[in-house]
Order: sequence, then C-alpha cells, then structure tokens
Amino acid sequence: MTGVVSRAVLLVGVVLLTAQMCGCTAYVGGDDGFSVELIHRDHSVKSPFYDPSLTPHGRMLAAARRSTRRASALACSYAAATGTGSPDGGVAEVISIPPLDFLMYVNIGLPPTRMLAFADTGSDLLWVKCSNNGTADLPKAAGGAPPRVVFNPSKSSTFGRVDCHSGTCHAFTGTGVSCDAKSNCKYVYSYLDGSETSGVLFVDIRFWHVQELI
Repeated sequence: MTGVVSRAVLLVGVVLLTAQMCGCTAYVGGDDGFSVELIHRDHSVKSPFYDPSLTPHGRMLAAARRSTRRASALACSYAAATGTGSPDGGVAEVISIPPLDFLMYVNIGLPPTRMLAFADTGSDLLWVKCSNNGTADLPKAAGGAPPRVVFNPSKSSTFGRVDCHSGTCHAFTGTGVSCDAKSNCKYVYSYLDGSETSGVLFVDIRFWHVQELI
C-alpha cells in the first residue's frame, strides 16, 4: 500500500510540474470576454527572470524550490496569525521577489506605463514600484522584453487623490475614515505575517494588455 501511495504522489507531482511548463492564457467567459497572456517566469523570453542557460531539468528544480519557499512563507504567515511564531515576536521575512510562476502585462495611467506584474490569485491588490523622480528604468530584460520600469505618478494625467470622506476610502480602509491634514484618505494594510504598509490612498486607471475573443 505504501508503494502505491508513493507512486501516486510522485505522479501528481510530475503532472503539476508538467502543467507549469506550458504556456498559458487566462480567459474570462461571456460574450464580451477577453484573454490575458500569462508569462512563465522561467520558460518565456518575455520574462525578466528568463535564463537561457537553464536546462529543462534545471527549470523543474527551480519551480520545485519556489513551491517550497511559498509553502514556507505561508507556514510563517499562519504561525504569526495564530500566535505560534517566534517567541521574540519577529515577523516573517519579506520576500522581495515573490515565489510565483506567472506574470502578466498591465498598463497604468495615461499615458500608459506598461509594466510586468505577478499574477497572484491569493490577493486582490496589485503592488507596483512608484517614484516621483523619473521612471528609474531597470536593466533591459532578456529576449527583447521591455525594461522593468517604475511607475511615475507625476507623469499620469489620470492620477488623483482620494478624499477621506469618499466611498472609495471607506471601502478600502474598512475600519472607518482616517484623514491627513489635506483630507486625503490614509490607509494601513496589514498581512497575516504581521507586516503592514501605510500611506495616502490615490487612484489611477489600470487596464490589461488583452486580446478580445472572437
């Protein structure tokens, strides 16, 4: 029985890894649906993480290591949320590059700034790097992909503040209105691992790099 179970688990693991190697497109159903290209971080030349020197075996190992890191991060988050974390009250390590496999293009602001973002189904928020001191282009990505840029809100004509008495502010903060001296909406957003981000809420338009379904 043990041998059968072990082979079954191995088969599931192989199937999951094989599925990760495929190019994917996300679809939204309905008559007015659209598709979004999902870019695999290791297998697509459009990915800034693409390494042409990796063999297929090396890419599978990299995917397995990311899965292990993801499981470890989730375990740390659960431990922090349930009070079973480290006795000194330290928070889980912040992962600068999320151990996720797929990216997608998004356009933010007008004129649009085209950026790559991780497709994280575990969050309803999209975090991007911002700067008011220029676009701060990073080195050009492999395979002719566009450089990873920093969004500059001062160059977007549709970027604007959120009033602290607006419905948008109430909907985001959830715990009531918090205002700064200029009546801008202030927010504090916490995560299960005890880390948090705070600041002033602003809005801008965001749209996907999509293809309409025929």
